[in-house]
Amino acid sequence: MIVLDPEGRVADSNPSASRLFGLPGDEIARQNFSALAVRFPDQPLETASDQVVHLAGRAYFLRRTALAASGQTPYGFILQFTDVTAQQEAEAQLRRAKEVAEESSAAKSRFVANVSHELRTPLTGVVGLSELLKKTELNDRQR
Repeated sequence: MIVLDPEGRVADSNPSASRLFGLPGDEIARQNFSALAVRFPDQPLETASDQVVHLAGRAYFLRRTALAASGQTPYGFILQFTDVTAQQEAEAQLRRAKEVAEESSAAKSRFVANVSHELRTPLTGVVGLSELLKKTELNDRQR
């Protein structure tokens, strides 16, 4: 968690933020947040609310909350980083499992359709001949 003043400078941070940005807490304090953000050039870190950012090989949900009385100008912001890496990995596994299940279902449907077709064709002939035989008189040998 990081607390910013209205100008975007870090007013306070917790030890987790220090580890995330790789700086001791006293070095983070009073830096502009944009100076911290440049430590991750591959990820545009903005202070917009509710976004997923990727930092140091992990995924974080970033939520920005304004510190202000109702209808007042904000006197600061809280940036809360929540590690969502495990959740995103679980969602990716669930998507892969769903795709495998759908492929399996489609293969089963194709198999049943093929078997049905392969059985129906010869059975139609057998049923037709049986109907013809029922309409005729059969001798002992035919029966």
